[in-house]
Amino acid sequence: MGLWEGQQIDHIQQQYPTPFDRFFNEPHLYRPTGRGESYLELLERTIPAFNHILAEHQGQQVLIVTHRITLKVIMSYFLGKPLHEIGGMPDIHPTALCKIILDNDVPKVKLYGDTSHYRE
Repeated sequence: MGLWEGQQIDHIQQQYPTPFDRFFNEPHLYRPTGRGESYLELLERTIPAFNHILAEHQGQQVLIVTHRITLKVIMSYFLGKPLHEIGGMPDIHPTALCKIILDNDVPKVKLYGDTSHYRE
């Protein structure tokens, strides 16, 4: 998150209004303030790692735990959505579940941002 790391959201919105808006609404235009990753850099780092995990565990069930924006990037990739469409996708809430099934090596999204486990 670059200079945003550890900052309060209100502070980030006031100090960096355009990048903040782009982070959530126009991810393809977002550039981190200071160090950090753009969405494209995150995509280029995450998808090869994800594919490596799948290749190492063919035929097995795998649980991957990650941050919500990383998860949103992974899910957009498997839904065939380009970066400029991520901002319009539904948010993924903390501890939400997503599920991808590989059917003859073709990924199919079975769950996206499921929060049914929130119920008591």
